[in-house]
Order: sequence, then structure tokens, then C-alpha cells
Amino acid sequence: MNERFQARLSIQLLERFGRLCFADPSLQARFVSALAATADRRNGRSIVIAATDDRAACVIHLLPLRLNARDIFEAEGVLLLGAEAANASIPGADLLRLLFDLTPAEARLVRNLVEGNALGDAAVLLGIADGTARTHLRNVFLKTGVRRQAELVRLLLGLGQPI
Repeated sequence: MNERFQARLSIQLLERFGRLCFADPSLQARFVSALAATADRRNGRSIVIAATDDRAACVIHLLPLRLNARDIFEAEGVLLLGAEAANASIPGADLLRLLFDLTPAEARLVRNLVEGNALGDAAVLLGIADGTARTHLRNVFLKTGVRRQAELVRLLLGLGQPI
């Protein structure tokens, strides 16, 4: 864990037998379910940690390490990224490529979408055909485990400045 992640979640996270666990049983059940859903290494999952009297709500993204990410981390497993609810930053194309094994063209398209551009406008800005943009977007959906453009944007807005 980096310092920000540990500071934000130290009260809620425990380590048991070399594994991270949540102290709250219902949160732990959601965490175990999300971990199981990432077993196919294709889809990430997210869980919400509700606000408390002294802490804002946050989201934990569980991203399976695949292809290039496994080479970089030299391990198989799941990367946990935490994002505060108030996070409004946009992740860079390099982070998107690393986390989801996107091609450079897919990452550029996604970056444009997260910046608020419509798919057709993003295609024009990138100098690609609408059909090519739709193909890239379909591939991104498969790689990120989302089904709609709005889901993709929500997922990625939470990754910009991970805790």
C-alpha cells in the first residue's frame, strides 16, 4: 500500500494470513465477491466504501493484472486503486494503457471521451473514421468490463489520482 491508501483505509483494512481483509463483514463480503469476479482476468470491479462521520465516501477499483501490467508488477493478482468521491481528475493515456492493456489508439480515444467529447467528435479530433472509433470503443468495453460509454467514463474518472 502506498501512504495515501494506507492513511485513508487503515481503519477499515486488516491483514490476515498475508491477505487484505475489511473489518466490516458486509464490506468484506462485497470485496470477496468482487475478487471472485476478477478471476477471469478480463473484468475489473469496483466497490463503494460509504462515508463515515470523519471520512468521505470512496471507491475501491479492483483491476486484474494482465499482459503488460503483469510484466511490470512481476506478479499475477489484482491491483487495488482507491479514489475519493470528490476526485475529478482524468487519468493519462499511459495509465489507461497500463491498467487495461489498451492500444495507443484506444487510449487516445478513451481520453477524449473522458474529457467530455462525443464519440463522433473524438473521431474527428483523432483523425479516424466513425467506424474505427466504434471498433476501438467496443474493444475498450471488452478490456474494461463495462457495457456503456457512461459506465466507462465513471470508471475512469475515479482513477485519475488514486489514493
